[in-house]
Amino acid sequence: MNKKILISLSVIAVVAAIAVGGTIAYFNDTETSTGNTFTAGTLNLKVGDNDPTDWNFQVGGIKPGDSGSKEVVLQNTGSI
Repeated sequence: MNKKILISLSVIAVVAAIAVGGTIAYFNDTETSTGNTFTAGTLNLKVGDNDPTDWNFQVGGIKPGDSGSKEVVLQNTGSI
């Protein structure tokens, strides 16, 4: 009886190992890309003429259901 259980567990382990190995191979790929260049730079966004970390605007007299819009102009002063 113990020999049958041991053989069954061994077969299950082998089948599981094959399934896991096949799955890993299915989701694994390697590609080579040539002729590419990478550069670094800075991204510095300005909101209008204001400091980008401190931009306030006032909204008053609004009620539920009201809507409105405000145009915000972003300017990149960085090197990107």
